[in-house]
This record gives sequence, structure tokens and C-alpha cells, in this order.
Amino acid sequence: MFKLNKIEEKVILLTVIIILGIAFVYKMVVYKESSVKVAKQNEEENRKESDERLGLEPETICVYITGEVNNPGIYEMKKGFRIKDVVDSAGGFTDNADKVSVNLSEKVSDEQHIDILKRYDEKDTVEKGSIKGGKININTATAKELDDFLPGVGPTIANNIVNYREKNGRYKKIEEITNVERIGNGKTFERIKELITVN
Repeated sequence: MFKLNKIEEKVILLTVIIILGIAFVYKMVVYKESSVKVAKQNEEENRKESDERLGLEPETICVYITGEVNNPGIYEMKKGFRIKDVVDSAGGFTDNADKVSVNLSEKVSDEQHIDILKRYDEKDTVEKGSIKGGKININTATAKELDDFLPGVGPTIANNIVNYREKNGRYKKIEEITNVERIGNGKTFERIKELITVN
């Protein structure tokens, strides 16, 4: 029978101990990493479920920006970002953008639509037709003139202004335009009230 001397026995015993030690350490490390990974996944799932129950906004939101930016479209933003961040993501303002028409510090929300208006300088308010002194006469202007001149007024609202005038007679004061469908006393009227006249 093969017989080991004491030195060989010690070497074999030491080797076995080292192998068992490595196996133990490896098992502990792998098990710990696996446990941490599973715990993180469970924590993330629980947080999402909790947010949904509480009606909280997701960490990532989608915002639609149009108008006077270089690359209009839908952008994915982080929760808490502001309109300035969306404008920057869209390539910044165009040269014609009315930068003061939007609050750049406003926080954005999911599914928000941001429309950057065109700037109207004095050079754009040349006196012609119903436009005099930087103001347009809503009693004589055509729908196209209203559409081209007034910020935030598209073809539909321009036609509504003309149709209201034809149905009810001349506007007696500029505030009467708030009776027109889709204008009211809101943001549209605030944008145009300094640009319209009835004289």
C-alpha cells in the first residue's frame, strides 16, 4: 500500500484546506452579490409600484416642443427639468424666437406641449392695409392679415375674429374680442391686446 511521509501529508492537507477556503470565499462573494442584485431589483419594483399607487410622475417624462426652436419634436426629459432644458435639447431658439414669451424657469410635466412664439419687431409692423403704428385694426383686417400679424393666432382664430365681426358688427372696444371663440380672457388675449385696435 502506498504510504505518504509526514511532509507529503502536510502538503496534501494544506492544499485541501486552501481549496476549501477558496471555495468558501467564492461562494460567499457570489451569493452576496446575487442577494444584493435581487434586493435592488425588488426595491426598484416596489418603488415603481408605490409611485403608481400614489399617482406620482415617473422619473422620465416626455415633452413636446414646437415653434421657434431649431429641432422641434418630442423629447424625453428627467423629472424636475425646466423649459430651458427642453429648449436646449431642441437645439436652442431660432433667430425669430420671442424669448420673453415663455418662462424658461418653469418646470415641465409629462405630456406638456411648449410652443415657442415668433418675435415681432418694429420692422415687422410696417404700415400697410389694416396695420398702422404697430397695431392691427380688427374692424378692417382680413383673416390672413390677422393670422400673419398676431402672435398665437392661427388661421382658425383669425377666421373666428372676422366671422364674429360680420355677425355682430364692428368691434366697439378691443376687449370685445374676448367674446370670440378660442380667445377668451386667457393667454391669447394677453399676447395680442397691445397689438390690436378698433380705430
